[in-house]
Amino acid sequence: MADVSVHAIVLRRRDQGESDRRLTLICRDQGRLDAVARGARKSGSRLAGISEPLCEATLNIASGPRNSYVTQAIPMQSFRELRSDYDRLSFGLALAEIVEAVAVPNQAADDLFDHFKLSLTYLSHHENPAVCFAWSLLQLMDIEGRQPSWNRCVTTGGSVAENPAWVSPLAGGYISSGSHHDAQDRFLVRAEVLLGLQALSGLAAPPPKLRYVEEATRVLYDFWLEYAHKPLPAFLAVLQGVNLVS
Repeated sequence: MADVSVHAIVLRRRDQGESDRRLTLICRDQGRLDAVARGARKSGSRLAGISEPLCEATLNIASGPRNSYVTQAIPMQSFRELRSDYDRLSFGLALAEIVEAVAVPNQAADDLFDHFKLSLTYLSHHENPAVCFAWSLLQLMDIEGRQPSWNRCVTTGGSVAENPAWVSPLAGGYISSGSHHDAQDRFLVRAEVLLGLQALSGLAAPPPKLRYVEEATRVLYDFWLEYAHKPLPAFLAVLQGVNLVS
């Protein structure tokens, strides 16, 4: 088996067998990668620390006939501030869930990896992690070429003229009431939320505050649910259990 060295952040872990952990990683050069950390659940294992979600490390990966295995690990950072704050950790795990959904195996993911790492850094220190989370989700949409049209009708190109206004994940954003769009998944959103999302998507860093951040996050959940094509339980847990009030 030939080893390859990867710069990775752990997105998810699952127990396997009596003492192993199966890790899902996001790697700069390899994209999404699954690897088994043998013995990681044993007391004193050298792989225990790096097998936690949101840990960044340099890993040596050996490819076998059925699985890949972590053979060596050099820890880099664990984003400790996230682990001491329930809300911040919840946002980080929800973001990891999105990254896992969009990352492609065996395909370089420099922009995705760098944005995820930057977002975890902001989530660790930002005064309002809910705003940081919404900003991070919007930037991921840009990276994936999925940014909705928040302030212009996807059919007519006209600016938001109603309050509340219709939006549709399937259609790709705002739908004016006069466009006769028949999107079955459309729902009403406060116009200020759409304008806020449009402004937030253009910022290079998360701002201190965002009006209606809770409603904005719920809108982003519906759009990401459509884009991911799979349930997003960590994101849903954020909506149900985290204080989103700005």
